[in-house]
Amino acid sequence: MGESPLSIRIEPSELAARLVGREFVYLITSGEQRAHVVAVTCNVDDGRVTIGGGGRTSRSNIASSERVTLVWPPTVHDVEYRMYSVVADGEASVAGDDIVVAVTNAVFHRPA
Repeated sequence: MGESPLSIRIEPSELAARLVGREFVYLITSGEQRAHVVAVTCNVDDGRVTIGGGGRTSRSNIASSERVTLVWPPTVHDVEYRMYSVVADGEASVAGDDIVVAVTNAVFHRPA
């Protein structure tokens, strides 16, 4: 019996359907000195992730570099791929009070 794959591609348009049971996401941005990680809640629709608010550091980093990574940890809910994290890369922008991420790539990912 073989092991399940480390990564399974998710189409960005299918991302919302694949996040069942995942209550928050880590938003990872890059600054001049180091990466910045913050846990936030979000809404996902058709490959776009909207984060209400977002802190000063995240917004400043996005102004310098629009590339971000989002990581939803594994879930305790009994759903397909529950032991996998969901990792997505995208391009972020600040729109009013929100941070909006257009997802360019997403995968289910499990530890090796």
